[in-house]
Amino acid sequence: MKYEFISQVIEADQDIIISQEIYDRAKEVFLGKRVHITIEEFSPKHSKEARRYLMGAIVKPLADAIGRPPKEMWEILKCKLRLKELFIADGPHKGEVFQTYDSTQDYTKAELWNFTQEAKSWAEDLGVEIETPEQYYNRRAAENALKRRALIEKRKQEEAQNDTVSR
Repeated sequence: MKYEFISQVIEADQDIIISQEIYDRAKEVFLGKRVHITIEEFSPKHSKEARRYLMGAIVKPLADAIGRPPKEMWEILKCKLRLKELFIADGPHKGEVFQTYDSTQDYTKAELWNFTQEAKSWAEDLGVEIETPEQYYNRRAAENALKRRALIEKRKQEEAQNDTVSR
């Protein structure tokens, strides 16, 4: 069993400790068991924003353009851009060839950037217009602002209606 905990390291007197929440969770899971502890600096493989841009500004428009669900378009993209063959050299499946691709979740920032650029290029080759990251995030910010305004307006109307009913 493997758990990954991400925590800020803090100094308390002469001890270096992790957050109380992480300590409590680790104690709950591993109390009485032998464990291997490694402490290393945390660095995300790539940002959520980079993945959001890939999915929202490239995968979704591509899916819409070819009439497939985004989840299926994502699989098509991975096969188109990263399909590789694994040759089995020994064992019961000796000589067989399997097709696979790496999980993009494990990509470094540079690898995800390259994948994004290749996907964008393919989409543009198909005539699909792709927003720049700035255009995408500006559009999303504007959409979110409109949603927030609508939600605030709805709450005001509900409060006004509740005030009218209670009188």
